[in-house]
Amino acid sequence: MAKQQCRMNALLDPTNDYVFKRLFAEAPELLVALINDLRPDLPDIASVEILNPTIVRKRALTPFYPMGR
Repeated sequence: MAKQQCRMNALLDPTNDYVFKRLFAEAPELLVALINDLRPDLPDIASVEILNPTIVRKRALTPFYPMGR
């Protein structure tokens, strides 16, 4: 069971660009909730507009390399 849970966490890591964009582009209300939770001292936002909801396959398969490498 632990091995399966570990594998699922690795596949659905929200810090992965593909997972993040797929999740929040399909459910923008979750992004609104996340933003509002991260800025509790500011007024809540009511909605967001996803400007580029498409995921380019080539980019989704390319690992992220930080600047300066």
